[in-house]
Parts: sequence; structure tokens; C-alpha cells
Amino acid sequence: MKIYDAMFQSTSSLSWPEVLEIAREFQVTIQKLTPDIYDEIVGIAEGANVDILDIVALNFLGWKMQGKRVEGKIVLAQNWDWTERVKKNLALVEIERVKKEKIWMVTEAGIVGKIGFNSAGVGVCLNAIRARPTDTSKLPIHVALRICLESSSIEDAIATLEKLGGCGL
Repeated sequence: MKIYDAMFQSTSSLSWPEVLEIAREFQVTIQKLTPDIYDEIVGIAEGANVDILDIVALNFLGWKMQGKRVEGKIVLAQNWDWTERVKKNLALVEIERVKKEKIWMVTEAGIVGKIGFNSAGVGVCLNAIRARPTDTSKLPIHVALRICLESSSIEDAIATLEKLGGCGL
């Protein structure tokens, strides 16, 4: 557990006791929504002779550790490993519209939504897998990313995407 304690502290500025408080909340959710998986977590904790909250914490690593905090702010970062041929089309865009969140994103010429963040702190990254759109009656990925970037909160982004739908969602 020492390894994960250090990882949480360095990536999210959370102490292990703070992590365990969050784990306590997740414990209730896991037990309620996925009782079989909860039983498995209990068994793992018993077998490893550790507290169940330690094992619950390991299962939300990605939830809290994704954001690197700098001066209390989350830093959004992504590598660019897309095809070299489009490099000349890359653009760093700042979009400012009346009564909308300000958007900063890295995109390609002609693409309305890609990797970026907005003035409300909503950020998106993209890892594309080669696949055909699954449902053309729903929003394509780059439009869905733009919807997220125009949102005032994560909750707003999720609600809008659930309402409008996105191909593959």
C-alpha cells in the first residue's frame, strides 16, 4: 500500500487518510450496485490481510489520480501520436463567445472539437481507435468533444451527451 500512498500524494496531493475517506463513499456504492464484485473485494482484503478500504481505494486510482495538481489546479496533458502527415494542419485555438465558456484546444484545421479545456475547468483528451462510426444518427466524436468543451461542468457535459447521444456512446 506504500506504493499507492506515494502515488496518490504525488499525483493528486491526497494523503492516504483522505484517500480512505473517499474509499468509504465508494465502498457503499460498490456494495449497492455490484454486490458480487464487492464480495470479491472483501475476499481480496481478507486474503491480503489489509483493510477493505485499502482495496476499494486501489479500484478508483484512475478516478482521482488522473489529474496532476499544480498550485491547486489540475493540469491537462496528452501526447500527440497521431499521424505525422497532419502535423502541418495542427492549430492551437482559443474560442471566446458571448455567454459561453472560453475554450482552448489543440485541433486540426476544420475539426471543431479535439483536445482541450475551458474556463470552467472541463477538459477532454482523445485516444482514437480506428473504427467506423457506429450510429450516424448520433453526434460524431469531434462534435461530442466540442459539446463537452462548451459545458459549464462535467455533469452538464455528461447530461448533454446523454441527451444528444454520440456515436459509440
